[in-house]
Amino acid sequence: LFSPPQLSDDVHRYLWDGATLLRGGSPYAAAPSSVEPPPGLETVHAGINHPEHVTIYPPAAQLVFAAGAATGLGITGLKGILVLIDLVLCGLLMLLLNRLGLPSRHAVIYAWNPLPVLEIAGSGHVDGAGMCFFIAACCLLVNARSGRGASGDGAGEKASYLLAGGLAAFAGLVKLFPLVFLPALLSLVPSGRRRHFTAAFAATTALLLAPFIPGLAGLLATLDI
Repeated sequence: LFSPPQLSDDVHRYLWDGATLLRGGSPYAAAPSSVEPPPGLETVHAGINHPEHVTIYPPAAQLVFAAGAATGLGITGLKGILVLIDLVLCGLLMLLLNRLGLPSRHAVIYAWNPLPVLEIAGSGHVDGAGMCFFIAACCLLVNARSGRGASGDGAGEKASYLLAGGLAAFAGLVKLFPLVFLPALLSLVPSGRRRHFTAAFAATTALLLAPFIPGLAGLLATLDI
C-alpha cells in the first residue's frame, strides 16, 4: 500500500481526475496537458501518461477517484480507498458462496491471490471496485431468488431487484468489463421482475452520465484511440 505504483502509472490519472471533480471541473472537459496543475498536484500531473488525451475512465470510476482524492493523502489515500473496497469484495465473495451453498473459505482463492494485491494495493488499479459492485448485485439477486429479500415480502423483493439493477449499472460505469456479464445477471432475474432491474439499471446509468454529457465525446474519442 505504501510503496510506489509498481505495474503501471495509471493511478496518477486517477488522482488527477478525482481532484478535478472535487474542484468542480469535469475530467472529460480538457486534457491534462492543457491545464496548469494547481498547487500540490504538480507531481501527480507530471506522472500522467498520455496527458494529451482526456480521461478514458467512466463516470462511476470518477466518483471512486474523488473519494480517494478527498482523503488528502495523495496516491496512498486513493490506494487505501481501493484496498478498503477490495476487502469488501472479499467479504461479498464469502457471502455469495455461502448463499450458493458453497464453502465460504473458497474466497481465499481471490483474497490471497498475489495479482490483485499487486494490482490494487500496489498499483492502485480500479478493477476490484468494479467487481465489488458487480458481486454485490449478484448477492442481492441470489438472495431475492431464494426468498431472502430485504423484508421477505413483495416490496422487499422488488427493492432487491431495483438495487441490484442500480449496482450493476454502477459496476459497469466503474469498469466497463462487468457489462459483459449483464446477460448472466439478467438470467438470475425472474421475468416478472426484469422491468424493475432494467429500469433501475437504465436510471442509474442516466444519472451517472448526465452530469458529464457535454464532455463524454472526449471519453469516446480517447477510448477509440
